[in-house]
Amino acid sequence: MAVLLSTIRHRVNTKLRNTDDRRATFDPVELDQVIAEAYLVRQASLPPPHVMTTSAITISASASTFTLPTTSSAEYGGDIQIRLQSNGRYLERLTIEEMQARRSGQTDAQLIAGASIPDTYAFFEENDQEVQAFCYPAAKVAEVCDLYAAIVAADLRATNLDTVSAALSRYAVTGLVYDVSAELLMMMPDEDIKLRRLDRAVANVWRKQAAVMFYQEEARRHSLEGVGRTLRNVP
Repeated sequence: MAVLLSTIRHRVNTKLRNTDDRRATFDPVELDQVIAEAYLVRQASLPPPHVMTTSAITISASASTFTLPTTSSAEYGGDIQIRLQSNGRYLERLTIEEMQARRSGQTDAQLIAGASIPDTYAFFEENDQEVQAFCYPAAKVAEVCDLYAAIVAADLRATNLDTVSAALSRYAVTGLVYDVSAELLMMMPDEDIKLRRLDRAVANVWRKQAAVMFYQEEARRHSLEGVGRTLRNVP
């Protein structure tokens, strides 16, 4: 589900008793920076979300290369599958070395002369994170493809923080609140901790609760996508 960053900010402020604007230790900008950083760190430890996009790629006629869509700020997470609409088949993914071996000794003109329906591809990422691919054989006619891809979590600061949402489950959003609250508590001056009747030792409790929530979120995601037996508690 999607949870507004402003909602997460409110939950963190409530946990820290940082709700009096006249005596606030952290302003919204500081809170949002910590939340956004913690969000990326925690998402990095979880299985990436996947997106299915129809007609996402077109391999041009006589082309032996193509580019993954770059219409958003999304970055690809590595798990990618490409399906040809013309015959419903999925392209086989090769390493760059395997692709080079197939293309070795052929000029561009020879690749075009042998054009058919592509059945293999190999990715390489440029330094601007644009993902390019070789395909083999070259496409005889334009081939439209569907894309199923793992997507790296977005940086929440890339858009309006008052309206942006974090893609988190109930487990994960609770874990993030505990995580951020623990970090901010350790940053809080002693006088503010005393004013709010808190104790730094609580940060360790919150970190443990965050770890439990994110463990459950990781287990949930793996159970959803895995084909093994569902995770069970064994007495």
